[in-house]
Amino acid sequence: MVDASEQKEKIFLFIQSQGPSLPVRISTEIKSSPLFTSAFLSELYGERRIKISNMRVGSSPLYYLPGQEAQLENFIQHLNQRERDAFMLIKDKKILEDEKQTPVIRVAMRAIADFAMPIRVRIDNEQKLFWKYHLISDTDSMSMISSSRKPEDKKEKSIEEKEDSKKEKKDDEIIKTAKSSVTETQIGPAVRSYLEKKNLVLLSIASEKKKEFHARVHSISLFGPQHFYLIAKDKKKVSFSDIESLIEYSKKEKMPGIFLCSGEPDKRALALLNEWINLIKFEKLAF
Repeated sequence: MVDASEQKEKIFLFIQSQGPSLPVRISTEIKSSPLFTSAFLSELYGERRIKISNMRVGSSPLYYLPGQEAQLENFIQHLNQRERDAFMLIKDKKILEDEKQTPVIRVAMRAIADFAMPIRVRIDNEQKLFWKYHLISDTDSMSMISSSRKPEDKKEKSIEEKEDSKKEKKDDEIIKTAKSSVTETQIGPAVRSYLEKKNLVLLSIASEKKKEFHARVHSISLFGPQHFYLIAKDKKKVSFSDIESLIEYSKKEKMPGIFLCSGEPDKRALALLNEWINLIKFEKLAF
């Protein structure tokens, strides 16, 4: 009979000595089947003793211990070219303002979640998104953001002193923009909080709009890694077409789907959910 506690401890000690590791290597080391190894890894992750990378090596993530984040950089060759370029940029600059990057880099930053961490900062009543290199602290990153903004702030202050009338108009426009920005990103934090509570890992964001969020997420189940296509919408009622759309995405992506919404499914949507109960999961979530 397999001693689960003993096997889990073997896995923990192996990752502790070897660093970030793939399930197949761990399975070989502890002389256990991939099925049991995945179950043990899932339990260790649930106990928060190990972490799972967003990065994939082949079709599998890496398992590592808290404090081994720097060692993930040994596997950057498994990123695609654009993601490697984004990694080198964030490693060099340490802090990047999202809106000042090219579209390609902005997309890539969202894909390299192991190495680029999002920080939302309110500047002049406007919420701005920055990316920080994963190995610098929040305190250092905020200090760097503050330092990078000082020359621009002084310049803006000088212009405002000379052009008071333009300032009032400009401030009014900034406030309106800030309100819009906060509204547009409101759904994202709620989804990320949901993923954290459910021990789901955000692999990539397909789209993030004012009231709609599409992403690919990952979980570890008894039978190994499982991917899901997630759609979140902030609306009063879930329609038949909403669920139908998720089913189409699930078929296209070849993975089950999760639908999060602040409203309840209508009768036709509920009937479709029941019909596709083995593929589609619905949960109500307040945004």
